[in-house]
Amino acid sequence: VMISETHSLGAAPCVVWEASGDADQPYGAANATDATSPPCLFVPAPTPLAPPVPVSTHALAAAQPDVLHSEVPTAPADPHPIRFVAQVEQPAVPAATAREVWSVLTLTAPVFQADTERAPVDIVLAVDVSGSMSGEKFRLAKETIKFVVGNLRETDCLGIVTYDSFVKTPSQLIPMSRGNKERMLQLVCGIVAGSSTDLCGGMLAAVDMMGARPAPNMVASVLLMTDGMANIGVQDDAGIQCALAAHKGRAATQFSMYTFGFGADHNAQLLRTLSEAGGGMYYFIKGPEDIPESFADCLGGLLSVVAQNITIQLHAPMFATITRVHTHKPHRISDDRRSATIELGDIQSEEVKDIPVQLALERVDSPFVGALTATMELFNVIASTVQTIAATAMLARTALDPPTAPKNDKILQQRLRITGADAIAAAQELAERSNFRGAQDRLNAFLGDTEGIADPVISQLREDVRECLRGVQSREEYKRVGSYTMTSSIQSNMHQRSNRSVPSTYLT
Repeated sequence: VMISETHSLGAAPCVVWEASGDADQPYGAANATDATSPPCLFVPAPTPLAPPVPVSTHALAAAQPDVLHSEVPTAPADPHPIRFVAQVEQPAVPAATAREVWSVLTLTAPVFQADTERAPVDIVLAVDVSGSMSGEKFRLAKETIKFVVGNLRETDCLGIVTYDSFVKTPSQLIPMSRGNKERMLQLVCGIVAGSSTDLCGGMLAAVDMMGARPAPNMVASVLLMTDGMANIGVQDDAGIQCALAAHKGRAATQFSMYTFGFGADHNAQLLRTLSEAGGGMYYFIKGPEDIPESFADCLGGLLSVVAQNITIQLHAPMFATITRVHTHKPHRISDDRRSATIELGDIQSEEVKDIPVQLALERVDSPFVGALTATMELFNVIASTVQTIAATAMLARTALDPPTAPKNDKILQQRLRITGADAIAAAQELAERSNFRGAQDRLNAFLGDTEGIADPVISQLREDVRECLRGVQSREEYKRVGSYTMTSSIQSNMHQRSNRSVPSTYLT
């Protein structure tokens, strides 16, 4: 039996229970909308805090549940539906047993043609023009600005801030009409390299320009690029982070921030932290050849945003608590650990976002059927509407041991993704303390534990771990490239979004 979708019949929410003829079918493989699906039986869907429903172990065994997860589609007429599904690794657990159970919430964005359907965007470039950017990097940075200009429409707006010892605003946000594009390209040719790096000043000027837009587009982002450390103005990491929070907090409009670190002399941890606070990504630009592709990767993602302001309200099943939500996105678990709020920001075309959640099940005296419930609210950029989508994962507490459930490949994949990202983070902490042998052992342990697993996400993660392993072979290699690679890899795997110019299973 599979719970595949929640529908509304009149005033009573119902769940589609779908008989599955394939006993070996993994969790999540069935599709209630498939024309070949067998007939469905509608039964009332449980609410998060409904009283326990007694259940017979023998009846449960007869039912043989393959999957207990569900979703509510955005709207039947929506041409760009966003799917939202909840799963648990063990759909039935003995009532007399206290146990930890993993669950996963999955968002899947639709595919759309960006050239005809995308939303207009506002972009402000904050460009480091300090002396260290002179030469090939500066030439390619100018070419990158020209690339951005060339890929924007008349409905898009672009602004430019430059910073060295002084912060300048060569152009406020202006629509990218043909005439304005020509003027922008002439302006870029006149930008010259200067002296020091007032990174904080340049960042805040770009943030203030974006925050003061009188007629903002829904999709907006600041792209901050630098090749060095802040050495004038506010220079300490904490001060720069506080300044960003203050200026972004009083902005009249919402926007993201992406950061780009050029070469081996920038502050990777700071740029990653700023991008996290801004809901964007940090890109490590190893060499000049990476600049065009990295900016194309970032711009392509911004031009394909399908939903923004995604917030999820999660409620644990009865007699269970939420022990951990595995995401670097802002989230809060309630004091009683019965609920959690997760702020995901945006999602881009074709992206898949998974949020693993660990649950602690209490021992209970009587069997019943409970449910992990989640409600997602978002702004659909393509449909220009606020939407609410619900997902439910059923969890039965049984009188006797339930039949052995098949392995849930999705949850195994996500557990390994989190384990791999944690391994890279732990190895980086060891490398920062000059314990390079310990860092190597930590990464090699993950490679050993995942050897032979045929999964594209885990295969890509193993490649990331191998690259990080090469970066901790010595102090020199770690300072040259290892620290930047590890910082970038941790963020990419935790956010499931590409932030590098190398091949990745994640989209931009």
